[in-house]
Amino acid sequence: MRTLTLTHGVDTLVLWYSWGPRYRLPADFHERLELALAKRNETDLDRPVFLDVSDLGIPATLEPRDFERAQIRRVRHYRYGLVFGDEALFLGISDPEKSSVRRDDYPQIRVELHGRYIRALGGNIREIVDAITARLIALMARAGLEDPEPVRIGVTRVDLYADFASPENPFELPDLYRFVSRARDRQAYLEDAAEAPGGERVSAAPGAGGPPMSSTGAAKCTPEAALLAAPSALAEAQVHLSGPRWTSFRFGSKKLLARIYSKTAEARKKPETKELLRDYAASFGLDLENTVVWRVEFQLRKDVLTAFLHPEKGLLDLHDWPTLVENLGALWYYLTKHWLSLRVPTANQQKTRWPEDPLWTEVILAWAQIRVPLKRVRRPLRAAAEGLLAQAVGVILSAAAVQGVALERVAYARKYLERTLARLFRASPRALPEALAGGVFEHRYVERLALYQGVAA
Repeated sequence: MRTLTLTHGVDTLVLWYSWGPRYRLPADFHERLELALAKRNETDLDRPVFLDVSDLGIPATLEPRDFERAQIRRVRHYRYGLVFGDEALFLGISDPEKSSVRRDDYPQIRVELHGRYIRALGGNIREIVDAITARLIALMARAGLEDPEPVRIGVTRVDLYADFASPENPFELPDLYRFVSRARDRQAYLEDAAEAPGGERVSAAPGAGGPPMSSTGAAKCTPEAALLAAPSALAEAQVHLSGPRWTSFRFGSKKLLARIYSKTAEARKKPETKELLRDYAASFGLDLENTVVWRVEFQLRKDVLTAFLHPEKGLLDLHDWPTLVENLGALWYYLTKHWLSLRVPTANQQKTRWPEDPLWTEVILAWAQIRVPLKRVRRPLRAAAEGLLAQAVGVILSAAAVQGVALERVAYARKYLERTLARLFRASPRALPEALAGGVFEHRYVERLALYQGVAA
C-alpha cells in the first residue's frame, strides 16, 4: 500500500512558567483581572464575561479580535483563567498577592496551546512558544522586574502526531494483533452502526462522535460479539463495536496514550477536521473521495516526561521545555520504535521478533528521518539536604531515646548528632550543611529533645 507522509508536529502543549519569589503582575493589569473576576462571580455563569487584554499582545490567528479580549473564568489552582479564540488558547494566572505562589519553581502562569491554534500560526511550535514567552517577559518587565526572564519553563503535557494518506483504510480490526506495545490497556473503535452484534447498544467512540483524545469510551460489547469480530485480538484488546469499518486503535492510559485513527472518519463529525483535509488536498493534490487520511498520535503527561538517556547528550529531563523542544524527534523515535510498533506475523511465537511492517517504518521516519536511540531510565531522586537532615535528626533522636542514650546538654546533643550524621552521609562533620549551626539547632531541635527528657526546653 502506497503511503504519503503529510505532516508532523505538536497537537497540544501545556506549559507552566515560574519567576520564583520575583513573580508579580502590573498593577493596572491585576486590577482589571480582579474587576473582571468579580463581575464573573456576580453574573449568571451561562453568560461569559470578557476582558480587554490587547496590551498582552498574544500572537493572533486569522481572527485577531479573538486574542484582543479573553473570556475570564475561575479555574483550579489559578485565580484567573483566560480563554482565547473559542478555547484554542488558555492562560492560567496566579494571584501575586498570595505569598504561597511566590516560591521557587512554583507554576505561576499556565499556558495551554491546542492544535487549531498551533496550526493557524504555521505549526512551528518553537517559534510559537518563543513568541508567547516574549509577551510574558514583557508583562513581567511592566510589573517592574529587573530580570523578567522566567527561571523555568516546565512541561505538563505534550501531544506528538504525524498524518498520513493512503488510497484505502490501512488497518482492519484483526491488525490490532500485529501491534507490539508496552501499554497494558488496548482498545479498538469501529463506526456507523448504532447497535453491536448481540443486540447491545454502544455509544460513540473518539473519532466517531467523541473528541479525539476523549477518555469516554464506548460500552463493552458481548464476549461472543468480540470473538466473532476478532478472535486473534480478543486476548489483547477491549473491543468496542458499532459497525464494520475501522476508525481507531488506542493504547495505554492518560499518562501515556497512543491513538491511531482515521481523520477521514473524524471529518464527518468535526468541521475543523474537514477543513484540515481540504488544506491537505490543496497542498498535496489529494483526491479526498479516494483517500484515507489517518493519524498516529501520542499524548504524554508529566509523569512520563521523566529522565531519558541520550547517547550523546547524557541524561535529559524532558520536563523542561528547552530540553524537550530540542529532542522532540528523538522522543518520537523512542515512542514509535520501542513503545509501540506494527509487525508482520511469522512462525516465531515471540511477537517482538517479528519484522517491522514497512507501513510502520514510514511512521517512524515521519519526523525528519531522525533515528536517535533514547533510553528511558528512572528519574533521579531530588531531595534537599536540609530536608534530609531534618528527617535524619528525628530518626536519630528517636533511636537515642529507645536506646536510653542520655542527651543531657545541647552541646553534647549537637556533637552526638554530628557524629551520627557524618557516618550516615559518609562525610566529615565540617562538610554537613549548616542546619545544626548557631541558634538554628536550639530553636528547631531542643523542643524535640525535650520530648525524650534529654534536655529541658
